[in-house]
Amino acid sequence: MTDSENTNYTKSSSAADDIVVGIDAGGTKTRIIVSTTKGKQLADVTGQGTVMTPGNADACADTLAAQIELALAAAEAQYKPKLIYAGVAGVGREAEQVALQIALSDKELAEEVIVDTDAAIALADAFGEKSGVILIAGTGSIAFGRSPAGVEVRCGGWGLAIGDEGSGAWIGRKALSCIAAAHDGREPTTALTGAILTATELNDSDELIPWAIAANKEALAALVPSVVAVAMQEDLRANAIVDIAVEELVLHVKALARRLFIDERASFELALTGGLMSKGSLIRKRLEKRLKLSVPGAEIKASEVIGARGAISLAIKIVNPMSTADKIRSFQQMPLEAEAAEGAESQLDEVESELEGVVVAEEVVVSEGVVASEESLDDDQVDDDSEDEGFTEEEEEEEEDDDDDDADSFEEDEESDEEGEASDEAEDKLENRAV
Repeated sequence: MTDSENTNYTKSSSAADDIVVGIDAGGTKTRIIVSTTKGKQLADVTGQGTVMTPGNADACADTLAAQIELALAAAEAQYKPKLIYAGVAGVGREAEQVALQIALSDKELAEEVIVDTDAAIALADAFGEKSGVILIAGTGSIAFGRSPAGVEVRCGGWGLAIGDEGSGAWIGRKALSCIAAAHDGREPTTALTGAILTATELNDSDELIPWAIAANKEALAALVPSVVAVAMQEDLRANAIVDIAVEELVLHVKALARRLFIDERASFELALTGGLMSKGSLIRKRLEKRLKLSVPGAEIKASEVIGARGAISLAIKIVNPMSTADKIRSFQQMPLEAEAAEGAESQLDEVESELEGVVVAEEVVVSEGVVASEESLDDDQVDDDSEDEGFTEEEEEEEEDDDDDDADSFEEDEESDEEGEASDEAEDKLENRAV
C-alpha cells in the first residue's frame, strides 16, 4: 500500500477550502504547485523527472503520486484536492495519456485527475487563450502553437527513437557518435572524447558502448553541459553539434509558423522554455540569432514560462467557469464598471428627460397647430358665409333694377300704343273731312 493510499483526506467543506494541483513533469525535473481555487499559491515543490513511456503508466503514476503527497504535505492540505491537472512529457499519444490518467486516478489523490501534455500547459502559461508558439527544448524537443483562429498544432515531439532533434538527448547521442568516429579515424580528433569520458566516469572509449546501451534519455541529456563547454573552447566538432541542434530547433518554429500563420514572416509571439533555453546560455543565444534571419516574424517573449503555473490556470478554469486571470481582471475592473454603469444610467436619465421634453414639445406644437387650424377653418367659414350673403344682396338689387326697368319699358310701350291709336284716329278723321 502506497503512502498516498494511507493518507485520509475528506472532501472540502466549503468553496474557500477547495484546492487544485498543477504538475509539470519532464525528463529533467517535475514541478508541482498547490493552489486554492481562487489562485492563492500554497506550495511549490520540485522533484525528480518523470516521463511517460508506452507500458510504463503504473510506474509513472507511482512516481507522480509520491511527489504529489510531498506537495500536499508542504501545503498543509486538510482536504482532498478538487482537481489534479498534470502536464507530462511522453503523453502525446492518446494511448499513453489515457493509461496514465487511469493509473493516477486510481491513487484517489483528488476528486478528479486530468493528464495533458507538457506542451499544452506551457502554452497556457505563456499565452493563455491567445495565439502564439512555444518551443520546448530540454531532454526532448517540441514546438506547439495556436493560431489566431484557435487552431492548435504541434511540430516535433516524436521521441528520441525517431526524432527529438535539437534536444538534450539528441545532442548527447550526437556527441557519442562523434567520439566513435574520431576513435576510428573517420573524423578528426575532438576534445569531446575526454570531456564525455570524464562526465560518464569511464576510462576508455570502448566503455561507452555498454554505457550508451543502458543510458536513457535523461542520461544522454546530462552530457549537454560537457558538449557546450567544449564548444566554447572552439572545438570544431562540438561547435558543429551545437549549430546543427540550433538549426533543427529553428526548423521546428519555422514549420509551425507556416502552418499557423501562413508565412514565417508574419508577426507572432514566441516563448522559449526547457533546460536548453535558459537565458544567457550558448544554445539560446545562437538560436535567437538564427531566428532573426530565418523566422523574422517571431517576437520572443522575455517572461519566464512556468508549466506548473499553466496547469494551475487550466485547473481553476475547469473547477470555476472564471479563471484566476479573469477574476483578477474582473476585480480590477469592478470599480470602473460600476462608475461606467452609473455614468451610463445618468446619461440614460438625461436622454429620457430630453426625449420627454421633445415629446411634450411636439404635443404642444401639435395641439397649438390643431387649435390654429380650427380657428383658421372657422375664419374661412365666416368669410365664405359673408361672401355668400354679399352676392345675394347684389343679385337682389340687380333683380329689383331689372324689374323697375321692365315696368318702365312696359309703361312706355303702353303709352306708345295709345299714342299710335290716337294718331290713327286723327288720320281717319282728316280723311273723312277730305271726302
